[in-house]
Amino acid sequence: MAETPIKSIRSRLYTDIAQHLLDSKLVKQVDLYNDQFSHLDEESVIKYPCVLIEFSDISWRQLGQHAQQGEITINLHVATRSKGRTTIADRSTPPAIEYLELLDALHIAMRDLRLAYASTFTRTASSTDHDHDDLIVNVESFRTIVIDEAARPRTKTVQRDIRIGTVTAKR
Repeated sequence: MAETPIKSIRSRLYTDIAQHLLDSKLVKQVDLYNDQFSHLDEESVIKYPCVLIEFSDISWRQLGQHAQQGEITINLHVATRSKGRTTIADRSTPPAIEYLELLDALHIAMRDLRLAYASTFTRTASSTDHDHDDLIVNVESFRTIVIDEAARPRTKTVQRDIRIGTVTAKR
């Protein structure tokens, strides 16, 4: 995967994850999380299924030469429209639980994401937000370790002509 030339580690993570998920064709929209599901009447059009990316706290450790290593949890808020009842009353009507398959597919997509500045993405938690009428919102949490070199000074190569006069050696 071609990584973005953006310096900010969070910007890079957001852009690279969003592009990876959109390329996977598993979701129709990716955005940064800002509690959108609590304010759906104020939101512009959201295409479902969608993923909203939330960055939790990052624990930073200095590596040297202004580079840092950060351990971060990234929460993917996965929203789908309810496609029917999940009740299993008899064998003739399958329950509307396709969204569970989507969560597993997103887990695999994140597991397979490779970035030069980050370790593999390990799923650490899953939860369901039950506070929405016709939306099913699940939160899938992933942990990774990133290397941030944005503050590292860049060295420049300078060419200079140096003239040294004639040198003679006597024995």
